[in-house]
Amino acid sequence: MPMHSNPTPLFNEVIRLVNSGGAAAAEALCREALARNERDINVTALLGALLVKTGRYAESEAVLRRAIAMAPTFAKPHE
Repeated sequence: MPMHSNPTPLFNEVIRLVNSGGAAAAEALCREALARNERDINVTALLGALLVKTGRYAESEAVLRRAIAMAPTFAKPHE
């Protein structure tokens, strides 16, 4: 069963960074969080969305497919 965390503070920081031109820092935050808990579906989906936003489609597809495999009924990765 996937582990869930409260993604709100991380999500807000990632969005702030992306909007201010700090996509690399936002990605680093997501990857650091996943290094601590690789089964965090929220952060996995967030990283996948970030990779889409930065045009890294092949990598984003792999991340989002991993999120879907962890939690098939979680809607965000399907979007």
